Amino acid sequence: MIKIIIILNCDEEINVDDPGINKQSQALEIIPINASTLPVTEIKTSKDNIYLTEQFIPKNDFVFPKTNGRSCQLKWFNSFSWLHYVKEKNVVLCYPCTLASQTKITKIKIHGQESFIDTGFQNWKKGIERFSIHEKSENHRASIEYLNFRNNSRPVISLITEQSLNEQKEARTVFKIVISSIRYLARSGQAIRGGTWDSGNLIYLLQERSLENPALKIWLEKRNNWLSGDIQNELLETMAHFVLRKIKNSVLKSPFMAIMADGTTDISGQEQFSICFRFLNTISLNINEIFVGMYNPPSGNAETLFSCIADLLTRMCLSFENVRGLCFDGAATMSGHISGVQKRISDVQPKSIFIHCSNHSLDLALSDTIKTVDFANDALNLIRFVSNTILDSSKCKNIFSGIVLSTNLDEENDYKTENIPGIIPFCPTRWTVRVKAVNRFIENYERVLLTVQEILKDSNSISKDRRAALRGYETKLWKFETVFALESLSLILGPCEQLAKALQNISYTAIGAKHSSELLIKTLTSLHNDDVFNDTWNKTKQLAVHLNLTMPKNPRVCKPPAKLEYSTTRTPPANIDKKVALRKEFFALIDCLLNELNERFTQSGLDKVVSMETILMRSINRDKIEISEIKKLLGIHVTDFNVDQLAAQLIMLPNILNSDNSSATIKDIVEIFKMLPETSRQLMNQVERLIILLYTIPAASATPERSFSGLRRLKTYTRSTMSQKRLTHLLLLHLNQTILYEISLDDILKEFISRTAERKSVFGKM
Repeated sequence: MIKIIIILNCDEEINVDDPGINKQSQALEIIPINASTLPVTEIKTSKDNIYLTEQFIPKNDFVFPKTNGRSCQLKWFNSFSWLHYVKEKNVVLCYPCTLASQTKITKIKIHGQESFIDTGFQNWKKGIERFSIHEKSENHRASIEYLNFRNNSRPVISLITEQSLNEQKEARTVFKIVISSIRYLARSGQAIRGGTWDSGNLIYLLQERSLENPALKIWLEKRNNWLSGDIQNELLETMAHFVLRKIKNSVLKSPFMAIMADGTTDISGQEQFSICFRFLNTISLNINEIFVGMYNPPSGNAETLFSCIADLLTRMCLSFENVRGLCFDGAATMSGHISGVQKRISDVQPKSIFIHCSNHSLDLALSDTIKTVDFANDALNLIRFVSNTILDSSKCKNIFSGIVLSTNLDEENDYKTENIPGIIPFCPTRWTVRVKAVNRFIENYERVLLTVQEILKDSNSISKDRRAALRGYETKLWKFETVFALESLSLILGPCEQLAKALQNISYTAIGAKHSSELLIKTLTSLHNDDVFNDTWNKTKQLAVHLNLTMPKNPRVCKPPAKLEYSTTRTPPANIDKKVALRKEFFALIDCLLNELNERFTQSGLDKVVSMETILMRSINRDKIEISEIKKLLGIHVTDFNVDQLAAQLIMLPNILNSDNSSATIKDIVEIFKMLPETSRQLMNQVERLIILLYTIPAASATPERSFSGLRRLKTYTRSTMSQKRLTHLLLLHLNQTILYEISLDDILKEFISRTAERKSVFGKM
C-alpha cells in the first residue's frame, strides 16, 4: 500500500478510522502529522531535480532533438496525457507524480520510478513500454488521486461518501432541535437535567418533539447522542457568550454608561453579587438596563466587590472610561465615601456620579420614621403577627374563610363588608408595599376580630407561646387607637408607595427621582393640617362604632411633680383630651417622615445632575447662558462636550421644540428628538449628548433587585447544588430573553462544531 502523508495543522484532529475516508480508496492512507516534525530528507531531491509549475505539451510543429539517433515522439503525448516535456534537458516527466512529490505536501515511495519524477526519462527506445509500466504503477495512481483531491480544494473531511454527508446534515438538523430545546428551558427558567442521565425536562421535551421527527427519535436512542451534562453546560456557555457580545456591542455604541449593583443571599446561603448596566440606544433614545453578571464573592468587603466589577468589564472588553453613573444601596461597603466601592470607582473615573438608590432611600426613610413613632410601630407589629398567625396555619385560614359577617350597616353608612378580598402577608423588607397589607387588614377588621376570638377558643389551633401573644393583640384590636393608627398609616404610606412604584421603572432618571421626592414632600406637607386629621378621626370613629370598639378615654388627671415647679404657686392639673394626644401623634408621624425624606434625598450626586439639567431648562425658557456659566454647571463633565457648539445649539433649542411652553421637561425634549430627522439631530448633537448623559444616570437599582427574583426562580431547594458558572449563564439567558432569541441557532451550532475535529466528523462543517 502506498502512503500519502498529508500535512495538516498540528491543532486539527482527523478521525483516521472514519469509514467514509477508508472507502474512498484503498490506495490512499491519511496520516495526520505535524509539519514541523517532518524531516526534509523524507522527500528525495538532487541537484538535477526539475521543479514544475505548469505542464508543457509540445505543439504539432515542434521538432524534438535526437539522442543516440532517437527522439521523443509527439503522438506519445496524445496516448499518455500525463507526460510533461522539458525542452532544456530533452526529457519527459510524469507531471502528476513530479508535482505531488515537489509540493512537499506528500511523500511518495518511488521504488525505481526516479526518472519520471526527479531526473527525467530519455530512453526513447523503450518509451512506450516504460510509459505503460509507469501508468499502471501504484505511485502514479496515488498521485492522480492526490491531485484530484487538491485541485478540488476540498477539506480532508469532505472525502467521505455521499451517505456520510447526508448523515452529517441530518445530525446538524437534529442537534439544532436540541439547542432550541435547551434555549427554551433556559429562557423559561425551568430545570434542564433530572436525577439521572435519561430523565429531566430536556429529555422529556425532546421525546415529545421526537414524535413528529423520526430522525430525532433515532438520535435519542444512540449511545453517543451529545446530551451529557458537559455538553449542556457548554451550549449554555456558548449562548451566554453570544448574549454578552451583543450587550457589549450595544454598550460601545453609547457614549456613556452606568453601573448598578446589589447583593443578596441565595437558598444555599451563598452571597451573590449582581451587576447590571444602564445605557441609551443612541438611535431610538430608549433606556436599557441589562443584567450582565452574577458573582459569588469570597468576601463581602469593598475591595473584593470592586474587583468583581472590574473583572466583568475586562471580560467584556470594556473599561471605566465611559462610566458616568453609579447606583448602589446605602451600605458602607458600597456607598462609603472613604473606601467604599463607589469611592474606588470614582478614583479610577472621577466623572462617575454616585446616586444612593432612591427606592432604598425611601425605604430607609419610612423604616426610621416608624421606629420613631410608637403608635405606628405598634400597629404594624400587630398586623404582622395577626396576619402571619392566620395565614401560616391552614386551620386558622379555614376559620378566617368560614367567618360569616353580619349584614351591612344602614344605607346612610358608607362602611361595607361584602366582596372584600382577604388579608395578605406582611412584606418583611419593603415598607412601601405594606400599604396594601394595611388596607386589606382595615377592610377585613371585623372578620379578623372574629377569627382571633375563634382561634383563642380552640386550644389546639396554635402553640402556647403564640396564644399568649395573640391574647395581648386581641386586647389591642378592640381599641380605638389601633384603628386610628392603621388609618393614619394608610393615608401616609399611599403616596410613598406610588413613588416607589414609579422609581422601579427603568425610564425613571435621577432627575425624575429628585423632582418626585420634592413632590412627595409637598404632598405630605399638605396632610399636616387639622382638616386631614379630623377626617381621619371621623372615619375611625365610624368604624369603631360599627364594631363596638372601646372608644378613647382621656388620661387620668394628675398634678405635675412638685420638683418641677419653679414658683410657690402650684400649677393646676392639666386635662389633656385623648383626641389632642392622637393629633400630636399624627403630626409627629408626618414631621418625622418629612425630616427623613429631606435628609435621604439630599445627595451631592442628585445636586450635580440637577445643575446640569438647569442648562436645558434655562434654554427652553429662552434664558441665554454664557459659555463660562455652562462650564461651571457641567463641572468635571465639561470635557465630555464641545462647549462652544453646545452654547450655540442651546440658542436653537427653543426653535427646535416649536413651543414657548416653559413647563417642558427633558422627557418632552426626548420625545421631540425621536421624531426629528437625522440631519436635524446631527445639528443638535451636543444637546443630544447632554440628554444622553442625564438619562444614563439611574435613579434606583431596581434591575439588580429583579435579578434576585430570577435567582430565586432558578436556584431553588431542589437545584441548590448548581455551580456558579452554570447559574450565571442560566441567569444571563433567563433575564435577557429578547437578546437570546435574536441569536441564530446556526451561529450557536457553528461555534459548537468548530471547537473539535470529532464534532466536524459527526456534524460536518457549516
